[in-house]
Amino acid sequence: MNPRAVLTMVWLAGLAAAVGVVEAYFLRSTPEGIPWLLPSDRPAAYQTLALLYGAPLSAMLACWFLKPFPPLRHQARLAFAGRLAVVVTVAFQVLTLYLLAQGHWVPDASLPDLLARARSVAGTMAFLVAPVNAAFFGLKPA
Repeated sequence: MNPRAVLTMVWLAGLAAAVGVVEAYFLRSTPEGIPWLLPSDRPAAYQTLALLYGAPLSAMLACWFLKPFPPLRHQARLAFAGRLAVVVTVAFQVLTLYLLAQGHWVPDASLPDLLARARSVAGTMAFLVAPVNAAFFGLKPA
């Protein structure tokens, strides 16, 4: 299978899983019957997701179509770049989903704090993930 297609599927699956995790907070209630999040909180929650995934996805899509980097001469380097991009992307997705989902198993977690922590960590990791993905997606065909 094409490594770019695999990487794109990892990104889309991670985004869908993050939406599912956040949406599950709207279906949960505290033991007293108070909802974790009210429907009026949806824009703020999804704004956090847009901030988490916006920069890496926009860089990936821009490089996918613009192809600003020259092709690699060695296939081994291209294979290594693909594996590296998949590894850092999977690490980004797992860590982001872990931070977003903590409220489901930590009883007294504050959801705004969890979202802020996830945004902070994902923003830091984006400095590792976005360049690797941009470089891999931005390579011109050989």
